[in-house]
Amino acid sequence: MPDSAPQQPFSRRHGLQPSPSGPPVWDDAPEALRVRLLSVLSGEFAWSWKQIRRAACAVFGRFPNPDNNSESYVQGEVLDLVAQAPWFKIYDLIEAVSHDSETALAEAAHSLSFADLINQALEELNLGWRLQGGQLVAMGDEVSRPLLDDAVAALGSHGMPTAQRELQEAVHDLSRRPEPDCTGAVQHAMAALEAVARMATGEPNPTFGQLLSRHRDLLQEPLRTGLDKLWGYASDQARHGREGNRVERVDAHAVVSIAAAVVPYLLAKLPEAEIRGGRDGVS
Repeated sequence: MPDSAPQQPFSRRHGLQPSPSGPPVWDDAPEALRVRLLSVLSGEFAWSWKQIRRAACAVFGRFPNPDNNSESYVQGEVLDLVAQAPWFKIYDLIEAVSHDSETALAEAAHSLSFADLINQALEELNLGWRLQGGQLVAMGDEVSRPLLDDAVAALGSHGMPTAQRELQEAVHDLSRRPEPDCTGAVQHAMAALEAVARMATGEPNPTFGQLLSRHRDLLQEPLRTGLDKLWGYASDQARHGREGNRVERVDAHAVVSIAAAVVPYLLAKLPEAEIRGGRDGVS
């Protein structure tokens, strides 16, 4: 009896994947993705077309056509619904299906999960999203997500809600689609660093750059010099809003990731009294 569990296709088994041309696409759900989604549900997970219609209608805000009862007519209805849906509603459908109990039960018998199969399609089509934990996240954001989550949690446990909010806003700005707010991400990330540095030094007013200059023991070399240059970059490119300056996404992602990595280091320098007091250092 043949194994019904989904297996890696020939091209993936032999590493024959096309190289992406150009940057990832975030604001589209091309026909190939819509076809793959329906293929995964009706094929690998053996959903009936009525099951798929129920999920699609719930997400798209449509009533099922009461005149369509046979599977073939329901299939045609589903194909029309999915073909005509706006691109972002396709991603809503993917997330909804990933939380469906029937999908979860079916995954127990499969070598590849629903997320595995959808992520393969997203990768092959050079789409800038990946399904993780039931949510579609922007590609690249998932790489540093544990680091960012740890930093945000550490700020919360140290009673620094303003700095915590600044770092969360940096992540939010970086994740905006179709275009991330790279300037905002850099500004918020550096504001979070500045807040923690102010707490660590006991000076509530100086900028992060001034604190690095005044407290040369705040960070070890060459980390101190590197962060001083990072502050200069952020000031020139983002904080002062000079005409013609443009912060690229890759640069903003690097600044946010560095800020998240340095936050726990600076928190370790907080005096015990400040930790207990939980007073924030953002003006």
